[in-house]
Amino acid sequence: MEIMQKEAIDTKITEEIPLKILAHNNFVGRLIGKEGRNLKKIEQDTDTKITISPLQDLTLYNPERTITVKGTIEACAKAEEEIMKKIRESYENDVAAMHVSLQ
Repeated sequence: MEIMQKEAIDTKITEEIPLKILAHNNFVGRLIGKEGRNLKKIEQDTDTKITISPLQDLTLYNPERTITVKGTIEACAKAEEEIMKKIRESYENDVAAMHVSLQ
């Protein structure tokens, strides 16, 4: 039993798991950043590999892109936190800009 538990723990630590996040296309450009700087920084800071689905996958009825994060569970959690922070900032900036333009 101990051996099975140790193997299960060892497997979880080294195993990379893909985490998929959906984001509206309007926010993805700001997540990527100029020349991919924002995305590269998140990858370096969290030791993950991040890919984003191509524009060709977008449709009129599905304006969302898939952000795939690969790494350990802990690394994916850190990357997800950073990605969501960037997306939230973009959303808040858009809402603030709309509010200003309505006044």
